[in-house]
Amino acid sequence: LGGYSHGVVWTLALPKRAAEILPISADELLAFIVHIIVNQAAHGRATRVLHALDNINALLAVTRDSARAPIMAALIDIMLELSEFQLVRHKLLAAQWFGARLTLADAASRGYKDLIHSVAIALRIKLTFAEIPRRAHEVVQLTIDKQERLLLLEQPQPQGQQPKVLRGSVVSAPSSGERPPQDALVLDTRRPSILGLFLS
Repeated sequence: LGGYSHGVVWTLALPKRAAEILPISADELLAFIVHIIVNQAAHGRATRVLHALDNINALLAVTRDSARAPIMAALIDIMLELSEFQLVRHKLLAAQWFGARLTLADAASRGYKDLIHSVAIALRIKLTFAEIPRRAHEVVQLTIDKQERLLLLEQPQPQGQQPKVLRGSVVSAPSSGERPPQDALVLDTRRPSILGLFLS
């Protein structure tokens, strides 16, 4: 991931697992969120903030609450809970620009430092390479964890096997002596006010 704003460049190398399981739209939306975290101080001083993305799905997810993929919806929820986003949300404008208009941001996301310096010299830009805040790393790891759980839920099960149930999932009490999945939270419909943890 990477971004650029008014001389400030940031780059965050994703863990290998993130590259394996996150779709490109999620990467773009994650970069949007990290950019907001990195530039919190500058955004606090600004009267308007324009953030340009080249991915239309990420843009629509932010501006029209159109996220349909579970991981995109999860990222929007993460973003809305961030104090850094709350600081800027009422003065934030988002736009879709193709990569040719986002040369420095695109170069930052790919780790093309030579290109960044060449453009900066040509345009007489004084560059600052920002340190990535811990909060940004935490958001990246949280995103990976959420996607891992979503993929686990989507895995097809072999015929005759019980579906995988994440710890804390709620299921109805089995009938005919059948045992519920391990670690499931059992809802006894005969006593609808009672929830209990099934212990094997």
